[in-house]
Amino acid sequence: MKLVLLNSKKETCHSKIIEKIKDLVNSVNPSIGYMTSRLDRSGYYYQQTKANYEKYDLKLGQAIDLTDEYDAHWIHTLFACDAIHLTDGNAFQFMYWIKKRNLELQLIDYCNTGGLLIGEGAGAILFTPTLTISTLCGHKNNFNLDNTKGFGFTNFHFLPCEINKHDILKGTNWAKHHHCTTVLGGSNDAMIVDDNNITYIGNPTIIPGAKIVQEERRRTIHKWLYFTRK
Repeated sequence: MKLVLLNSKKETCHSKIIEKIKDLVNSVNPSIGYMTSRLDRSGYYYQQTKANYEKYDLKLGQAIDLTDEYDAHWIHTLFACDAIHLTDGNAFQFMYWIKKRNLELQLIDYCNTGGLLIGEGAGAILFTPTLTISTLCGHKNNFNLDNTKGFGFTNFHFLPCEINKHDILKGTNWAKHHHCTTVLGGSNDAMIVDDNNITYIGNPTIIPGAKIVQEERRRTIHKWLYFTRK
């Protein structure tokens, strides 16, 4: 199982994150698919992501819009890619469209058979136990999802944020209430899951229960972070 969970606050990604993506894909000419559920008729977000990858000699391939512009003809091409980038947006909306297009099981199978999933913002929240942490980012369940569980690829929660005092307080309260390790990912922070190895890039704040892990203690991250296969 290979996952990258990252924040999307900045237009450019940290070079170390891109290098890690290259390592995880382990292909001479890797193809990266693109899946989104947010309206982008002008292609602004797609072009932004495309330019970011091309800056590091990676090409963004097949793009799939799950909303009204969805075309099932290209799904096979998407899942043939070495990696799939799931964009930011609204986590509830994203899962709604994934379910509506009957792609939930395909994404799980793709992940469990070696495909790399790259989650950006809301896309990263999808990999975690529940979508409801996205309410801390202002996301609303306007699609009335009865089941607000995430894919559960990880047993830690991920909150993309600015990591200020307000965010840390929100994250601490969340971790305490849900009794689950919570990762606050700031700009250019990323969590990397590579089978049994979980590492991080940047300077995320790790909250195991209600306890914030300080910088000098972050190297013991393995004590609190773990994942489970579906």
